[in-house]
Amino acid sequence: MSAQTPQGESDTLPARTVGLWASGNATDLTAQVGASAAAGAHINARLATADTDAVLAAAQECSG
Repeated sequence: MSAQTPQGESDTLPARTVGLWASGNATDLTAQVGASAAAGAHINARLATADTDAVLAAAQECSG
């Protein structure tokens, strides 16, 4: 957990603005690349899951 992350929260959270995501570490530039890549992969997985859930829900509505 980073120093900027409130206790009990993940380092990868949706931003307070709907549809805006951010990841990385602005305080330690040497740690930014690896941490950002890992966080980006996590965000991508969550977005892919959300897209899949939306497609499956639409398919269920169409099939009755």
